[in-house]
Amino acid sequence: MTDFTYQQTFHAEWGDVSDPDLRALIWLLTSPHLLNADACWHDADVRAAFLSERDVRADIRHILSAPQAFKRLLAGHKATRRLGLYAENLLHAYFQMMYPGTQRGLQIHDAQGRTVGEFDFLIPGQAGWTHCELATKFYLFHPATADSSGQKPDVYDYLGPNLADSLGAKMHKIIHSQMRLGQQPQALERLEHAPDQVSALIKGWLFYREADNQHLPQVRGVAADHCKGQIWTLQELRQQSDWEGCLLDRLEWLAPARVDAAQSVRAVDLIGMLSAQFAVSDAPLMLAKLRRDAAGYAWEYERGFVIPDDWAERATAARALRSERDGRSSV
Repeated sequence: MTDFTYQQTFHAEWGDVSDPDLRALIWLLTSPHLLNADACWHDADVRAAFLSERDVRADIRHILSAPQAFKRLLAGHKATRRLGLYAENLLHAYFQMMYPGTQRGLQIHDAQGRTVGEFDFLIPGQAGWTHCELATKFYLFHPATADSSGQKPDVYDYLGPNLADSLGAKMHKIIHSQMRLGQQPQALERLEHAPDQVSALIKGWLFYREADNQHLPQVRGVAADHCKGQIWTLQELRQQSDWEGCLLDRLEWLAPARVDAAQSVRAVDLIGMLSAQFAVSDAPLMLAKLRRDAAGYAWEYERGFVIPDDWAERATAARALRSERDGRSSV
């Protein structure tokens, strides 16, 4: 563990950037990769190697010097409430500026007109294309509490907040389907030849209970320096010392929060808001804990998913079903 949280590091470098879209783009380009280059990914490039060839911080400084061009490109995309689509819009605007001629969302169809797949991005190079898939993921770590088989935690133990998927299942789809689209005969016919490079940019945050956080497991395939958050119940929040914060809207999940101090709410009021939300919905909610400064801003220093009382029980059941379906053998 380092002395500084990721939030502190981000604020120290980019704290003067106030525009939410620009902060989200900066996070996409500079945050730690969610995954490492482990063999479990079948030699797939899950860390967007082509981007490591660029000085992305120089690109960011260029955009910040005259952000109107980036904002115009972003405004050209249809407004969305879907976080994944919002992240794609941000990255596409960046690619349009730095890799002119980038194609997005190119669909491949079979002879009957059915969609075989869709390229997230096709980035032009000197000799051909780089195919890039983007995923921004937020998963809660929920391993078996008692596993007599000695099974070590793996990427299938990271569950989506709504329990509809897992990190392992998502990566299986990305590696074995989405990243191989360029090898399909229909794609080869459309592109004339397979992409020269195939990469995936996988960014996100992974969330842990305090007991797991004290002894974070080194899960195979997960980067050691990935962005981390907490998992709290309402009861645990009530027992914590005085704090304040705000609930994050889905489109605010990417970069650490920087908000006006007036948006920072006392713990007792936030707990009331959370209780009211859980009375009508069982979806976990994202909470950012904040510290105010003398200039009238509040800065995220910690974030976490707040879960309803029955989430862990439902997660255990969902995990067991998914373990049977996925086989927990290999991504």
